[in-house]
Formats: sequence, C-alpha cells, structure tokens
Amino acid sequence: MNTNPAEHDIDELGNDDKAELEEAIRNTFSPEAVAAIAHGARAAAGMIHESDEGLRVIRELQWFAGVLQQMVGGEEEQQKTCDELGLER
Repeated sequence: MNTNPAEHDIDELGNDDKAELEEAIRNTFSPEAVAAIAHGARAAAGMIHESDEGLRVIRELQWFAGVLQQMVGGEEEQQKTCDELGLER
C-alpha cells in the first residue's frame, strides 16, 4: 500500500489500498477511537491555511474523515459516539 500522499492523488487510491487501510484501522482502533479520529481530522482541516499545500492537506483530511465516518456507520452514528465521548461539535 502506498501511504505517501506526496506520491499520489488521494482520489487515485484504489479499492484494494482503501480496503487495506480500513482493515488496518479496524485491527488497531476501537470504533470509538475511529469516531474520535474522524472528529479530530475534520477539526484539523478547519484550522489549516488555504495555501496550495494547505488545500491538499485539507482535502486529504476530509477524505480520511469521510472514510472513518463510514466505518463507524455514517455521520449520525459518528456524531452520537463523539457526543457520548464528550467531544465538542
């Protein structure tokens, strides 16, 4: 799996690579941690300056947060878990 974002566009990530990423995340983190990481990734994306590099990072963080969100059952389930963990919206 190619994990260096500088070497590819996030939109070009193949299904096999995405499946490997999701499997590694599932094998490493609890669903609650995945929800919290998605929350943090979205928050971080909102704090980055909109330079060329910053826009790339924002896009990658938003993509990653979306992958994580789907892994925990979608936006509503992710938000419910974050609320239970006491994470601010």
